[in-house]
Amino acid sequence: MIKFSNYSSDQRDAFVCQIFGLYHTTLYAYAVSACKRSGIDVAFADDFMQELYCRIISDPRTVMEGCANKGIGYLCTMLRNLVTDAHRKNKSIQRLKEVVALQVPTLNVNAWSEQTHIDAFLEAAEKILPVAEFDAIRLYIEGYKLQEIAEIMQTNTTQVHRLVKRAREKISLHLFDRN
Repeated sequence: MIKFSNYSSDQRDAFVCQIFGLYHTTLYAYAVSACKRSGIDVAFADDFMQELYCRIISDPRTVMEGCANKGIGYLCTMLRNLVTDAHRKNKSIQRLKEVVALQVPTLNVNAWSEQTHIDAFLEAAEKILPVAEFDAIRLYIEGYKLQEIAEIMQTNTTQVHRLVKRAREKISLHLFDRN
């Protein structure tokens, strides 16, 4: 692996080309496999690869150090994190549909593709919900299972189920016009 202390854009580009030449086929196969395991369309593997290369270009020093210590495993971890983040975001959108759209069928939750939409929703919910209900619904929307939420909140799953149900009802009543 090429190592640089102070390097130019030409040296950075050479490093990226070296990664591409040595590891691209393996990384792409890993991205496809990670997509399949996460239930994400394998067509997105190209997008994950593009994002990986963008991150390598934006911070080559960190990637060089990671590759020097862990080799291709470092790059696979970067890819796995990209796929995991996308999976969590998709799960959050599905949970929002479950929490909101079932209560308010006319609301187009599919348009909430940006994290800012999710954050704005949670910010509004935080203002109207008691702390325990908000924590339960936030964790639920983030994709945690009821059992996991119960462990985090140090309670039982029946109580978590009640908290989520009450939060849904309050969100429906207070945040959305139900005409």
